Amino acid sequence: MDLTFFIIKYIPFWSVPSIIIAGYFCYLYWVKDIRLIAVAFGMTAFISFLSLGYWVMSGGPNQSVQQILEFQKQDM
Repeated sequence: MDLTFFIIKYIPFWSVPSIIIAGYFCYLYWVKDIRLIAVAFGMTAFISFLSLGYWVMSGGPNQSVQQILEFQKQDM
């Protein structure tokens, strides 16, 4: 669980570069008419963007982890 909390707490450090890199490759493969790979990169960028949006809406590093912990306690 520590690795999961670490990944959630520091979403911007992996999400922003992923959005930039995946967006660039999505555009590149879209221009080359290789649509399947472009869609895969586009979905990667979209998932990274959703993760970043969750991090911002939850209130930052500490609150994002706290929400996951609260969700985990409610589930059990």
